[in-house]
This record gives sequence, C-alpha cells and structure tokens, in this order.
Amino acid sequence: QYSDKVAAINTNTFLGIKWGKGIAAYNDTTNSWTELIQFDDSRPIWDNDFAFDVKTNKLYSTGEIYSMVVFNLNTNKIKYYSQEDFDANKSIYIPRLMNIRGKIHFIGGISDTKHFIWNDEQNKYEVVHNLCKQFCQPASIYIPKENKVLLIGYPGDGLCKYIWKYDIDTLKLENLNIPFELDNAAAIMTINEDYIILAGGYDEYGWLSNGGDTLVDMIHILDIRDPDNYRLYRSNIRLPFNEHVSMARTGGGREAELLVTGFVKNEYNDYLPKDIIKLIEKGYTSETIHCIEWGEQNEHYAINVEDVLSNVK
Repeated sequence: QYSDKVAAINTNTFLGIKWGKGIAAYNDTTNSWTELIQFDDSRPIWDNDFAFDVKTNKLYSTGEIYSMVVFNLNTNKIKYYSQEDFDANKSIYIPRLMNIRGKIHFIGGISDTKHFIWNDEQNKYEVVHNLCKQFCQPASIYIPKENKVLLIGYPGDGLCKYIWKYDIDTLKLENLNIPFELDNAAAIMTINEDYIILAGGYDEYGWLSNGGDTLVDMIHILDIRDPDNYRLYRSNIRLPFNEHVSMARTGGGREAELLVTGFVKNEYNDYLPKDIIKLIEKGYTSETIHCIEWGEQNEHYAINVEDVLSNVK
C-alpha cells in the first residue's frame, strides 16, 4: 500500500509513501516492507513529492496542505511547515523535489513557476530563479554528470509537450524539441547515467492512445549518452496495468559488483569455471526496475533493466 511515491535510498532499499497514511521501506533482498512512520490523522499529506538526503537520513516532502514536511528517519520525528510559513507562495500543488548536491530543490507545480532551495537551518524556501513556465506534472530527473535537470512533459501553457533541460549552474531552461505527450509519467535513471526509463503517464489529448483522456501502459527510453543529441525510443515491453505508476531502481553499481565478485572468487574460485562465476556475478549485480501501481490493487512488479533497454522500437 506504500506506493504513491517511491525513492531509492541505497542499492537494495527504497522508501514508499502513501497519501495520508505513512512511510515504509522496501528491501529488495528480503522482498519485504517495513513500516517506519505513520502520519498523524489530523495532518494528512496529499499530492506529495519527496527527496531523500542520505547524509542526514532525512526525507523531505511537500504537497497541497504543507509547504514542507521533514521526516527524520534516525529519530522517526516529523516536522510540519504550513503554507503560512511559505512566504513565496500560499498554495503549492504537485511540485517536484530533488536532492541536488546535498540541497533540496523545489521546482514548479501548478501554482508556481519558480525554482527554490530549502534552507534546512532557517526552515524556509529561498528563491533561486523564475523559470517563467508552469511545469505542473512533469517527470523530473537530475543528471549529476551534467548538473542539469530534465523536466519531461507538460509545461502547463499549451497542448504541445516536450522534454526540457534546466541547467543548475547557468539557470538556463532549454526546450530539446523532443515531443513527449504524457503527463505524470514515472522516471528513473540507470546507474551509469546513460538512459532514463519512463513508464506510464496520462494521455489527456489522445496523442498516443485511442481517444485520449486515459492512462497508458507504455514504457519509453531516453538515451542521454550524448548530451547534445538525446534520443527517445519506445520499448516493446509494456506495463502490466493501465494505472498511475511509481518506479525505483535497485541493484547495480560498482560497489555491489566488487562485493559479489570478491565473495564468489574467495569461496568458489578454485573449482568453478570463470563463465559460471560471471553468470553468478551478473545475477546478483544486475539493475532492477520496480514498478508499483497505485490504483486499486497496489501491485508490485520488477524487471531487469537490460531487458527493457534491449527491447525497443
């Protein structure tokens, strides 16, 4: 049930947040959820996005009712900051939060076109820049190697939807002229920062579905290996449902590879062929995408990243 928003906090664990209910952690190794925090019934959290700070072990969330909610996972304490504490805007709805180099960035939402940074010491937002466009339900991904943010779909000023790139250093917003006609798609980036995988979304005007005004089961792949020439593909693999979806990635990474390789070589190197060792390493270090439907069933599916990337139109 903790599926409305999810975010990975390490290579085998991600957090899930349920509108108005609470926060739980999913462990990929044990395939189990552990409840961490229950929300106060008198202080529900709706229409939220959130970002996680690994160093402080804090989860930051925002939504329609509160300008910021800070969950301290070390103490399981919650601090609420109401809309009245948010001087820059009295109404926040469907913004995007991202942890960029240790700072919590707030971009867009239906009610604002500005880019803010949360000041954790003074407990308030600071204005960074006005994007002059209303990104109300985009998929958003921060690309560390470029220090840029991708805002994918729905600038709220017209029917044509595109992929936009926002430079955190220069504060320049660029339309990449790559059409993406879906609102509120889920997005994750592969650990090597070569691809962004987009799942689902809402096809309001029927650009990609029959008749429009519907949720789609499509999976798209954005190739970002060349910063000057992104390419968008559609995967032959589809979601097993037509519903809103949240995504997280587990597995992969150099650290996991070294741990598995060291263990296998230490235990089995003397009598296992190298090809078998490689297969074992691949099985335990491969990246996995988790897709969680947050409609009626809250079903949880997973698939290997390589399977998605190798099946494109």
